[in-house]
Amino acid sequence: MNETKEVELKERAATLVRAAQDLTVTDQESMTLANDFVIKTRAGKKGVVEFFREMKQSAHTAWKTICNKEKGITDVFEQADGIASKKVIAYRNEARRKAEAAQRKAEQERLAREQKERDRLLKQAEKAEAKGNAEKAELLAEQATEVHEPAVIAEPAVQKTEVANEGTVSGIPDWDVQVLSTMAVIQAVAAGDLPEHIVTVSIPQIKKHAKDNKIKNYRKNGLIIEQTERLSAKSSFNRG
Repeated sequence: MNETKEVELKERAATLVRAAQDLTVTDQESMTLANDFVIKTRAGKKGVVEFFREMKQSAHTAWKTICNKEKGITDVFEQADGIASKKVIAYRNEARRKAEAAQRKAEQERLAREQKERDRLLKQAEKAEAKGNAEKAELLAEQATEVHEPAVIAEPAVQKTEVANEGTVSGIPDWDVQVLSTMAVIQAVAAGDLPEHIVTVSIPQIKKHAKDNKIKNYRKNGLIIEQTERLSAKSSFNRG
């Protein structure tokens, strides 16, 4: 029965489109006929919405029930994932911190050794010069300027991808973002620091603002708001 009714509604809709294309509005009489057509068309649309309402509600209720069951279980999995992931990330961060501290210490020690060797050579150069051996003093001073100990490049504290028994886990860059002011985001977009597509523009909200503030014509910086007209149709008959 529903399938038959659905076919009837589709055929009627197609017929209305053809009839609308044949409409001409040239005088008061033809405008009245066109207005009647609009009223009947909108009433028919309401009938279509009503026809599908129960089916949509049943499907939505079933879908929502299934989604809630799914979420109730996946939330627990995500909780377990979150706990374990935080511990892994904490370990990786601490390992990096220790490695960076060790690297800084090794670099400081390397520089200290270089300086110590320079000082030793310069001291010998001073002694040689004091003894009148200018050639040896010059050679030692030159050696002092060339003192260099290669830096030690430490191995990464943690690998980007770690091999586990069940597979692999990779650390990938991520960013925390806090928006404390919508205007700050808009200003960042205006300055070119952020792309335009991150801002969602709500046309219905703009229309509501224009209506509430009686804006009839606004043209500025790529935004155009104009008051136009749309038809509101009411049927004189109660349709069952």
